[in-house]
Amino acid sequence: GTTSNKKEGVLQNIFKQFNINSNKISMSSFKSFLRRKNAFTVLIVDEIDNLVQTRKDIFAPYDKLEQLLEELCSLAADSKYPFAIIGISNVVEPSKISRLKSIGISGNKISFASYSHDDLVTIVKDRIDTNMVDLKALEFAAKKVANSSGDAREMIGLVSSAINNCLESMNTNQRPDKTVDITKPVVTIRHMMKAVKSTIVQYVERIEALPDLAKTVLCVAVSIAKAVPSSSYSMSYLRRYCSEVSRKQTNHPIDIDIFQVIVQRLFDQGLLVLDEGDVLDKLSSQGIGIILDKPVRFALQLQEVESAVSEILEAKPVYGELMAYV
Repeated sequence: GTTSNKKEGVLQNIFKQFNINSNKISMSSFKSFLRRKNAFTVLIVDEIDNLVQTRKDIFAPYDKLEQLLEELCSLAADSKYPFAIIGISNVVEPSKISRLKSIGISGNKISFASYSHDDLVTIVKDRIDTNMVDLKALEFAAKKVANSSGDAREMIGLVSSAINNCLESMNTNQRPDKTVDITKPVVTIRHMMKAVKSTIVQYVERIEALPDLAKTVLCVAVSIAKAVPSSSYSMSYLRRYCSEVSRKQTNHPIDIDIFQVIVQRLFDQGLLVLDEGDVLDKLSSQGIGIILDKPVRFALQLQEVESAVSEILEAKPVYGELMAYV
């Protein structure tokens, strides 16, 4: 596990898992253990992306956790040590993929399909009383999660939140002398919809914190996505429409360097994504010309962003007119 945020804590956990008895917990002691052991040693690191820095720290020096991971990767690459690392992660940000590769994690990978709608419903049914949650509520949540991340934890989180919403409504509205009919599901689709809506809040906060020009670019991106749903369009296409809007507002096209900075911020905030396999950090080092040719995608998992934009920007005349213009 990678729950510890300190190098010493993770290394101590490794020693514990391999039953290494040593007076000193260090990489030199771990190397000695590998040399003494006759069998091949495999270290499985769950949530390996938690060992690298977030996108906002991408230019900062490696922290101690990254140093530890880099040292372990060097061991795995050294033929003198019968040692290998298997990293596991459900969802990895593009910037973290780039970071992991630079540290030494190879591109060899096995990808497993995310959970389907039926899988997610089954997972929840196996864990809770099926009479408690309305099947329609489960179906609603499962379709949303399956169309985005397919992450079972997200599904379970929504169900948990819906149950809490149900309990809160019962505490608020239920008379002390009135009993609950347990022959019918008490957690309804109304409670689930409220749970889903609460996930939009985080995007609302991010969007509200954006500068005006970044909000404008995001509105243009959302408008294009609505016009060509489930499709990719090049970054130059996005810039062209942003420049048209900028000319309408200021009589000047949007500067290419400013556009690059704004797009970088929208990617950092998780408000836009590149097509799978492309990493913005790597592309940025190759120049803006390369970036403009790359397809940008306003994906299904970003439906919450679209909802947040509609909620806080589209309702404002200046942004509403902008989106209508696009």
